[in-house]
Amino acid sequence: MAGTVRILVDVHEQRSGIPGLLEQLGAEVELLLLPAGDYALGDDTLVERKELHGDEVVELLDSVGLEKPEIDFLDDAVWPKL
Repeated sequence: MAGTVRILVDVHEQRSGIPGLLEQLGAEVELLLLPAGDYALGDDTLVERKELHGDEVVELLDSVGLEKPEIDFLDDAVWPKL
């Protein structure tokens, strides 16, 4: 059986509600002031969470040269990364 996933979460992320959701999913969450990133997963992975609204999504996709058909996989992916 796999062990519990431990995720270090920046204290500023507490308001997002995500740390609580991670705990509900069985993760061990530790809130602290991270020097970089919003979430630390292991020794080599940092996640910086961003929230986009409306036209910001289209602007982001345009800036990296992606079009809608190329990102449709995000709806079906278990762990999408963009």
